Amino acid sequence: MYTISVFIENWEIECCGVPPAVGHSATWSLAFEEDDSGPARDLPPDATWSEGLLTFGGVTASWPNPANKPPDQARGYFFGTGHGGGVLPIDVAPTTGTVTALQLEIMEYREVAPKNWEPIEHTRLLRPIVKSPSSFKHDLENSHCIETGVLMELDVAR
Repeated sequence: MYTISVFIENWEIECCGVPPAVGHSATWSLAFEEDDSGPARDLPPDATWSEGLLTFGGVTASWPNPANKPPDQARGYFFGTGHGGGVLPIDVAPTTGTVTALQLEIMEYREVAPKNWEPIEHTRLLRPIVKSPSSFKHDLENSHCIETGVLMELDVAR
């Protein structure tokens, strides 16, 4: 098994996604978002990259790579979408796995102008949950917080 972390934005689940739950199967089209702030991780030995598509075991993800060369390390994260070609630059076969852990992401926001809010850096909170909500709290007026999505650990077959 490969275990990958996948972030699902709140609107994906509220729109038409099945809320993930620990111990249950989850299927999402994946993309890899590069982020230099995280640690570099070696890709699995069986990983292949071709024309913006990363594949290893049962994982397939869009990975736009401006250098157009096969990467040997990854800096970033996977995110899932149920909207495929509407969100991703190419059609990607969905990845299915078993959810082994789930966390609700909550971000604190500040009002920078009337009714104009922005996230406050370094205020990300991850709270362990067993099942994702189907609708997320968006309480800027009282708590200044938004439940922005879920981070799931997904076991995928090799």
